[in-house]
Amino acid sequence: MNKEDKGLKNGSCNVTACQEPGAIYFNKSTRAYYCQDCAKEINKYNRVDCLRLYGTPLLCEKDLT
Repeated sequence: MNKEDKGLKNGSCNVTACQEPGAIYFNKSTRAYYCQDCAKEINKYNRVDCLRLYGTPLLCEKDLT
């Protein structure tokens, strides 16, 4: 079951199997938030495509606002 705050800033991680609290890494593609561990996994792949599409090598970046 998904948590109510899944994918929201400071809510639960957007990965259904994770859903850990404190999601502060914004994913430019899904427009949702992830925990640090899941964001690191997501950022391991497709850096060239991410750079081409979003102008940055990281798909998930920490949202400090």
